[in-house]
Amino acid sequence: MSRVCALLFLLLAWPAVEAASLSPALRADADALIQEVSTTPTTVTNRGDRADRLWTWANAVAMAGVVLPVHLTQIITFATNDRSEASAVDKQLDEAIAELAILDQTPQMLGSITITPGPFIAASHAQITQQITIGSRAITPGSGFLIGRHFMSDFGEWQITEPGGDNYLTIASSNPAVNFVADRVPFPGMHGGFRGTTQRIAFRIASGSLVTGDVVTITYGDQSQGSKGLLMPSIANDKMQLPIYISFEQRGAFIGLPLQTVVISGGSLQGVAAFAPSVVAVDEAFSISVRGEDSRANRATGKMPGWKVLANKTPLTEIAAGGDAITVVDNLRLMTPGVWHVRVESLDGSIKGHGNPILVEASPTRRIYWGDTHGHSGFAEGMGSAEGFMRYARDDARLDYATHSEHDIFMDDGEWEVLRQLVSKYTQEQKFIAFLGYEWTVDNRFGGHHNILFRTPVDRQRFDGRRFPTLPSLHAAIRASTPVRDILSIPHAHNAGDWRLADPEITRLVEIMSMHGNFEWFGRMYLEQGHQVGFMAASDNHMSQPGYGAPIGGSLSQRGGLGAVFATDKTTDAIFDALRGLRTYATTGDRIILDFEVNGSPMGTRVPMDKNRKLKGRVIGTAPLESVSILKNDQLLWSQSYAATDFRRGEPTQLAISFNSSSEPINQRDSPRGYRPWVGTLDVQGATVVEGHVATNASTSLSSIKPAADGEWTFRTASRGAASTLIVTLDAVKAGAILTLNIEGGQEFGGAPPIYRQHQSLEPATLQVRLTDLKSGAVVARIPAPDYQDEISVRRLANRGTLEANFEVEDTGLLEGDYYYVRVIQSNDAMAWSSPVWVGGRAPQ
Repeated sequence: MSRVCALLFLLLAWPAVEAASLSPALRADADALIQEVSTTPTTVTNRGDRADRLWTWANAVAMAGVVLPVHLTQIITFATNDRSEASAVDKQLDEAIAELAILDQTPQMLGSITITPGPFIAASHAQITQQITIGSRAITPGSGFLIGRHFMSDFGEWQITEPGGDNYLTIASSNPAVNFVADRVPFPGMHGGFRGTTQRIAFRIASGSLVTGDVVTITYGDQSQGSKGLLMPSIANDKMQLPIYISFEQRGAFIGLPLQTVVISGGSLQGVAAFAPSVVAVDEAFSISVRGEDSRANRATGKMPGWKVLANKTPLTEIAAGGDAITVVDNLRLMTPGVWHVRVESLDGSIKGHGNPILVEASPTRRIYWGDTHGHSGFAEGMGSAEGFMRYARDDARLDYATHSEHDIFMDDGEWEVLRQLVSKYTQEQKFIAFLGYEWTVDNRFGGHHNILFRTPVDRQRFDGRRFPTLPSLHAAIRASTPVRDILSIPHAHNAGDWRLADPEITRLVEIMSMHGNFEWFGRMYLEQGHQVGFMAASDNHMSQPGYGAPIGGSLSQRGGLGAVFATDKTTDAIFDALRGLRTYATTGDRIILDFEVNGSPMGTRVPMDKNRKLKGRVIGTAPLESVSILKNDQLLWSQSYAATDFRRGEPTQLAISFNSSSEPINQRDSPRGYRPWVGTLDVQGATVVEGHVATNASTSLSSIKPAADGEWTFRTASRGAASTLIVTLDAVKAGAILTLNIEGGQEFGGAPPIYRQHQSLEPATLQVRLTDLKSGAVVARIPAPDYQDEISVRRLANRGTLEANFEVEDTGLLEGDYYYVRVIQSNDAMAWSSPVWVGGRAPQ
């Protein structure tokens, strides 16, 4: 008898207790499905029918308040669209039916479970316990408990061999007759290997049996024998998962117990940031939010010091000590037009930070609003609550608009209803706008990932990849049921949207940057196909931290992006119309002000044909500008460097060492190239390295540089489509000084599974640069990689630079449909891209 049949046999013999109120017809069909699977395994002949019936049953149960197994909807989607004769999804579908049957009809079999809730401080050590009270079904020898681990969590790696070591994991029972033995089990999914399997610790019963009422205690970071405890995650979260699975049969299938979570709070104060509107009128009341942060950009824990806020060195406001980590100061005013750069520091000067620039105008006709159209929580493969996502967007990131864009393959009807209600709850016109949305999730072959946004949450259905598994079928479904003015589809490059099949009225924007990397090439693919699309950036954050969060590693190894919109008001209609109208630009997270026009018309528009084109723009940076460039039809038309090159006597010798690698795939239908790691040592002969830091804000970067033995410094960073820069300060520089970089070999990583080109191994490399060679500019070296030529650039860095630039460029052209856009790079590696402007031609129909 198979594991599934054995489990269903026991279930059918057990008295039913209906946990979900279903219609008589649906209840009868669910019972029939359970009976069928208990006698006849799923095959290609009944796979589709069973998947459809399970989908209907599962969503009814979810709407009744039952939390579904984490992979159930994904399994149904795969089963629906799998046409192969024999498939591993058949067994998975049978197991899913058996597991849902328990949750729906006999949940008392699972008993109950509790956890030490926290809060725990990020990156600290602590002890956490989960206690399982055995339910109506005994646990016999050979069965037991599997300790899952979310693949995105950075808890310390628990171990069972060193009682005095960190992260020691134990199990104990209130029943003295029960003894456990540890095992390792290959386990798939979010709590295992995600896209494969990985070994997870399981505790099986060696002797005795657990019966109703017995209590089993799982202790993470058991401190009873000298362990410091379990290392807590570095990212704050209101629902950090610690999953446990149970089996009822010897070597039987593991079934998820009700998922328990803990609260992780930020650490001690290490930094501060401020958030203000980007555009205000003279003498207009506005607010600034001051946020104390720990070393990983989490909201800090504890009482804050007093703060002073300055704009262009002029005191703007002062905040008394003893407050919370976030303080919002209202009714501030600036009386003089111009640009005001915001700084904030503690009253004793020990903690310093900055805010975004504020452009003060006499009578602004439009404002810049900042948002994130792509982020996840624990409803899919991420962490945290859906409500925590919205709170973070509004309060921590101080966004103007946001979308909780959950993967459709992981989402049920109950979760969709939660998202819909949260949009209504959190939207407050003129203050914060939430948009209902989801991520249509199919692989590149069938159209790639697209974030679908609705103007309003009323009576909106999601067009999921189960029913609409190709991009044309998705577009057809949208057009059949939703006015195109009320919906927006934004493809992104991680699992690249198919630029050949875009619907011109639905696909209006393209996401070219996220925590997955920088993908300007992806936007150009749409432009080259003739699509009239604007540029957008987003976070794709998976830890319920939209708009302002630290990277977590792996595929999400850089800070997330932001989408700026030009709109007349902070209202649902004004912002959604601006998104659909391409009045947008993208940044890598810094709130850079960027304006661009051609012949007097702003970004996102198509101007009448004119062979004479006047290109005009303005950039207000958050850090000194490195360069501003204009691209025309995918070619560089004009570029201006703003890096200071005049070095003054007495200035420290600073070097900017930039690592860069392409993210563009070799085969255009492949997933983007993964991250290139840059790990190694830096040594300077003829000078002393006195300080090294990362160009980006250290709290939003996984890069590092630190001293090692004998004057060497070690560094670690990664790049994917843009530069990652380290800043090195030298002292006692002598003539003939030489910098040596030794790059270790490594392996590309991150990203969606490659289709054609797999992640490649990288050979070690060495680069030597004489400091005298930097007098005439940067030294750029090509570093070979399979199929690519990556770059390392070394240049001297002046300790100053311009934060603002205005530019005017004239161009001529005889082609209808020429397009232009602007790319901005700052000295801190932050970037911005305008949406294009087209000259002549006509928009696609």
